[in-house]
Amino acid sequence: MNSQLVTTEKRFLKDSLYNEGILIVWDPSVYHSDIPKWYQNPDYNFFNNYKSYRKLHPNQPFYILKPQMPWELWDILQEISPEEIQPNPPSSGMLGIIIMMTLCDQVDIYEFLPS
Repeated sequence: MNSQLVTTEKRFLKDSLYNEGILIVWDPSVYHSDIPKWYQNPDYNFFNNYKSYRKLHPNQPFYILKPQMPWELWDILQEISPEEIQPNPPSSGMLGIIIMMTLCDQVDIYEFLPS
């Protein structure tokens, strides 16, 4: 899920929707920034809500995606694209597909239109 949801969604810490499955939060860094620089200046400062959630739900798997990963994916998409694409991180749907492709033997995707 996007860090904006974790930061701005008031019900994130209480809603049962976020109590099942494996949660992964992503927050894009500045293009190819390192982790210490990103931590000092995230797109959305979700760290306090992340810590609060971990205290409320210590057994719930909840991970932070490496902040460079969206840009690494963007580099690959740009490399194979016949046109220049906007320098924006890929959508959370695209990131989810890539994560599933690394974890699963088979991934079926229906009616996915990347943005």
